[in-house]
Amino acid sequence: MRGAAHVVMRVLMRAWSLDVIDALSTAPRAHGDPHAHALGPDSDRILVFGNGLAAGWGVATHELAIPGELARALAAMTGRGADVDISAYVDLMIAKAASALGTMDLAGYDAIVVIIGASDSMALTPRRQWRKSMRRLIETILDRTTASAPLLVVEQQQIRSVPPFDNLFGRTTNSYANTLNDITLALCEEYPRAEYVSLPTPATPPGERLGTPERFRFWGNFLALRLALRLAPRLNDADPPDD
Repeated sequence: MRGAAHVVMRVLMRAWSLDVIDALSTAPRAHGDPHAHALGPDSDRILVFGNGLAAGWGVATHELAIPGELARALAAMTGRGADVDISAYVDLMIAKAASALGTMDLAGYDAIVVIIGASDSMALTPRRQWRKSMRRLIETILDRTTASAPLLVVEQQQIRSVPPFDNLFGRTTNSYANTLNDITLALCEEYPRAEYVSLPTPATPPGERLGTPERFRFWGNFLALRLALRLAPRLNDADPPDD
């Protein structure tokens, strides 16, 4: 009986998630060149991949979303340039994530940031499927990047406080996101180059829309700090040898 109830709930959640995507279709979302650049020598190349926050909901350009804020903050911290590419899909599910990378030259990036799970939490993707597909995504990225390139996997955010998520389905989504986050954390601990990142929640007025320039600046700075700690130093960053 419990299994049947879960199946029914999954059907209802899937229908609700489609309604949410339809409702958000008229909301602002980052468009244009999926790239951000911050001036400086010997630029770090970063790929942000996934959905949810990666899609830039609430702002009009990627310069005002994660790519732009991350590039500027990272360059300020390292003293080098930063090139951030974004590959985001509104309704990307974890089962298709690894294949969505396609033939991208991941070896050309100094770090990868994965932000994924919003669609899966709303659809109540089975835990076993999430674990299997997330492992495949992590291993695909690690196999196709250099041995020095870190992988940051960002936890799913709580969405209930943001219209149109403040209802029973939103509460269910939040609860299930925590379940999937626990699985992702355990997986990341198996791979030295993978780091699970818990994003702090910025202080914002209740009911504020999902993405604002201020929120993206807050998250971009936080991710830049995590990356700056993990990125391999350049030879020209090192102190000159003593005479």
